[in-house]
Amino acid sequence: MLFKKLVFLSLFSVLPLAALQPNERASTDAAIFIEGAPLAESIPALKAVVTSVAGEGAWDLFAQGFEARGGINLLDLKQLEELGVDTKAQWGIVAYQEIQNAPKAYKPDFVGILPTVSKSKLFNFLKEKITQKSQNGEIANFQEIEPGKILFFGTEEDPGCLVNADDAVLISNNLDLAKQMRSRASSPVSKADYYKTMRNHLAAKNGGKQPIASFYLNPKMLVSTLDGQKELLAQLQRSLNGNSTEEPVIAEDSPLIKELSENLESAGGAFMLREDRVMANFSYKYKAGYLNDMSKVYPRMLQVKTQPLTSDTLSATPVHYTLFKFNIIAILDALRTASPLFNAKYQKAEQDFRNELHVELEKDILNSFRGNFNFQVLGIPSSKKLKDVLAWQLAGSFGIKSGSSAGWLKAIKSVEKKIKEKSRQQQVRFRYEKFEDGDLVTIQPVKNQPAGAQKNFPILILIRETEIVISTNKTIIQKSLKGAESTLSERLLRLPYDNAQAIFFIDLQQVVKALAKSKEASAIAAYEPMLKKLKNFSIISDIKKDFTSADFTLELNRR
Repeated sequence: MLFKKLVFLSLFSVLPLAALQPNERASTDAAIFIEGAPLAESIPALKAVVTSVAGEGAWDLFAQGFEARGGINLLDLKQLEELGVDTKAQWGIVAYQEIQNAPKAYKPDFVGILPTVSKSKLFNFLKEKITQKSQNGEIANFQEIEPGKILFFGTEEDPGCLVNADDAVLISNNLDLAKQMRSRASSPVSKADYYKTMRNHLAAKNGGKQPIASFYLNPKMLVSTLDGQKELLAQLQRSLNGNSTEEPVIAEDSPLIKELSENLESAGGAFMLREDRVMANFSYKYKAGYLNDMSKVYPRMLQVKTQPLTSDTLSATPVHYTLFKFNIIAILDALRTASPLFNAKYQKAEQDFRNELHVELEKDILNSFRGNFNFQVLGIPSSKKLKDVLAWQLAGSFGIKSGSSAGWLKAIKSVEKKIKEKSRQQQVRFRYEKFEDGDLVTIQPVKNQPAGAQKNFPILILIRETEIVISTNKTIIQKSLKGAESTLSERLLRLPYDNAQAIFFIDLQQVVKALAKSKEASAIAAYEPMLKKLKNFSIISDIKKDFTSADFTLELNRR
């Protein structure tokens, strides 16, 4: 399709602008605005990272690939400058679309802003490429409407055009739009509060510098997409209702969706490069004070302030560490309000717990959570034991409020009693003992398994005063309780524990060492020098003032 050809041409959209910035051409009506750092900054930064990890040879291969496809090395600043490109200015891409009531098959209009310092060189170069593709039958209906200024190609259903401005070449699938953007927009995105606030936020994330590339979403588009959340609730209700064909009942006045519509101000993200890391970010900006207003639904769901779990302060670096903080009661309340069916199921579950186990589900269990939950892999087994669950050093923990441990022990004993009442033949054995300042419950399946089947493994639950630890053996539980003074978030990610909303962390060095001892060692031997440069990968979600952010980071070894 012609759209793919436009993507080919948009490779040249990494060309910067001198006189008129992309954010001055794009209007506030744009659904998505993308801007990039000057090539004179981004190409050397990218080269430094690629060379550090994969060596000079990898960068040369990239360069050769670009030159083979487009006849020019897009990674060579000198070659780009010979085409009239100002490598010290920014580039941009703008997407316009019907924000409300747009059909699913609707294709957005886009404009790639290819800034130049020459009025003809880049336009003529792209014209030559399009001419060649037209002669080869790859592009239809090639026509230069205005010599040296406007070039049209494609069909009415799948159009494309080049528009030459004094200081830029614009590539688009909407000729009228591209012609409008030859000059400054009457209401440019550069003056929009949502853009300026998010731009400053992303620059701060990047150490005060503009990212390699960043994008900004129109708040109107964000609010319109919230209606789509109702479909997720509908699907949840279908599942709860046994996938019945009956139309589920959805509360139209969901407080959560209403709140987000009123308080969500902007969203954006960025791709960033530093000497020792590759990063990507996605952020939301809310009205001032909203995220700290605990009378609201969404802040109450997210904002959890609590002391770390013992396993959050492991003295040794785990292979994998996941942390979540959320208010279970607040989330359940939001679902109950939004979905009458979910509320009915919840009330039935409460009644069943009360009748069957003599346990108050909300009072004894749900209200006891402090709101922090983690999961860890403390070690990787040998390749021969990868399929053996017991060989993996797995542990999970969650915080409970002081004084609630007795309720958890009571609930477990109620489950044991119920199992015994329902089956004359003992299938699960419960054992209770004191261990590590708490009550250790071992749940061991005793049912015989068919020959060759995966053996059932025990579940060990350690109930302490303010936390519960779950694993498959005592040794792993003991390891997870060997804490240090600082938290893993502080030591591994330089993030205060209070600021963390969610963490996903993998120590890539331990993974590489495990691979080196596996059956696949010979297959990856050639990549070992590169793999040793990968230190860790993390996804961090945090809340700071009026922003919620998710940061994706690949950290590299400097040595």
